Amino acid sequence: MPDAQRGWHPILTAFEPKPGEWWLKTPNGDPYAILTILRRGEEVGYRAVSYAERLEDRRHLGYYRRLFAAAEDVHNRYVRATSAPKRTPQRLSPPPTLPTAPIA
Repeated sequence: MPDAQRGWHPILTAFEPKPGEWWLKTPNGDPYAILTILRRGEEVGYRAVSYAERLEDRRHLGYYRRLFAAAEDVHNRYVRATSAPKRTPQRLSPPPTLPTAPIA
């Protein structure tokens, strides 16, 4: 079930410094991505970039047709990139094989 149907969505963390621009923020208030509305004739879309103070340090993350889809995808990427790596369970060594005596 998408987060929007559960009552929470990454767009709810967004700050809108100016019309048509949303900054997605971490729980402690640090921005991690910027979504910007784009218009080309009748078409409307959104461009996502990573947040960085300097424009030249921002990375292009993608184009989207829907704001919620852009926010959700960028948020999921951020979570994956900043989460601790999953630990792989250590496998137990097989028990040593004991020499078998022939059955008489």
